[in-house]
Amino acid sequence: MLTSFGLCLWLFILASHISLSNSLATTTCTTNSDCGSNGVCSTSTYTCNCTTAGYVTVDSSKPCAYQQKKKLVAFLLSFLVGVFGADWFYLAAGNGGYIAAGVFKLLTFGGLGIWALVDWIRVLTDSFPDGQGVSLQDWS
Repeated sequence: MLTSFGLCLWLFILASHISLSNSLATTTCTTNSDCGSNGVCSTSTYTCNCTTAGYVTVDSSKPCAYQQKKKLVAFLLSFLVGVFGADWFYLAAGNGGYIAAGVFKLLTFGGLGIWALVDWIRVLTDSFPDGQGVSLQDWS
């Protein structure tokens, strides 16, 4: 039978090793309108370049349409209310695994603070992508 701490530790290890290697997609284009409202078409490479800060291409059919989660928000949530899983809920972006990790973090009060501290460090060191595997937008 797992104790609360043992369950938290097991879930932390599981969540920390989930590889979310969602590389950013590239989209070919011929005009700026092919790149959506947040990008322009490069005439030399005929690919969309996202010009609006915080927008990237995750799905090649929707260029420059995915808004990155902000590192500052994730940092503050992790630091202030991380023991309640708020950082995982914010970064979930629809990922059920992130939501489940947030619930378990909430139920164990952030692994008695240990899990919360580790996640806070992960945000600081750019090793905590959002639920779609996209890195966080730099401090701003």
